[in-house]
Amino acid sequence: MNTSYAPLQLNYQLDSIHCFNQNDGAFKILNSTDFGSPFEIYFNNTILANQSQINNLVPGTYEVFVKDNQGCLTDSVLFTLENPTELITDLGNDLEVKQGTRVQLNLQSNRNLRSFFWQPSNISNCVSCNQIDVIIDQDTWVYTLAIDDRNCSSLDSIFIRVKKSGNVFAPNVFSPNGDNINDYFYIQGFDQAIVEILFIYDRWGNKLFETYNVPVNIPTAGWNGKHQNRNMNPGVYIYYAKIRIQDVDVVELFGDVNLIK
Repeated sequence: MNTSYAPLQLNYQLDSIHCFNQNDGAFKILNSTDFGSPFEIYFNNTILANQSQINNLVPGTYEVFVKDNQGCLTDSVLFTLENPTELITDLGNDLEVKQGTRVQLNLQSNRNLRSFFWQPSNISNCVSCNQIDVIIDQDTWVYTLAIDDRNCSSLDSIFIRVKKSGNVFAPNVFSPNGDNINDYFYIQGFDQAIVEILFIYDRWGNKLFETYNVPVNIPTAGWNGKHQNRNMNPGVYIYYAKIRIQDVDVVELFGDVNLIK
């Protein structure tokens, strides 16, 4: 009597990798009861006993076959788990802005996005917004966590720096003697600053000079050492200045200036 044996069949199911470079692929044997117990899986030259599912697979090519409890082998199965396209999001380049500036942030992506989470949380709680407007008062890191329709996520960030106020200063001595060297007392420093007020007083509190809304670094916009077209005597005088920097910061300067000849 001749006995014929049906060849061993390996029925299986593949679970693809959901997100770029993740290890959530899986190989499942659907007919493990056909092999009796114990059986062995030969998976890329690794032997696994009595295991009907292999999880945590990374992108790559795999070969698998089964030896049943009688020592019979199935045909080899060769399969490849592809690496999905990476989800990429981009908030753009870092920014430098004036304090109090309203900034529009627009998150770009190579995939359709389902939801958005913005940090710090106080800038937006809109989970469906890829574009928001924020007012920047201080140096701020903004982060986005975006999730697409495959439940893959992408994190991006942008650093928004507030422009630092430029330094301004007043000299402590000047010599209005007509030699065209240091003939004026004037505010100097950051070239975009505006002197909103500059007052000069003598030691008794009498106002000798005043000017308004002039640029810094302009000698002739300052004090020439005269009062009512009369040259003042050498000595110590008092100044007060209020300077606006970049339309936001206001700096006040006051002190003594020594007039020499």
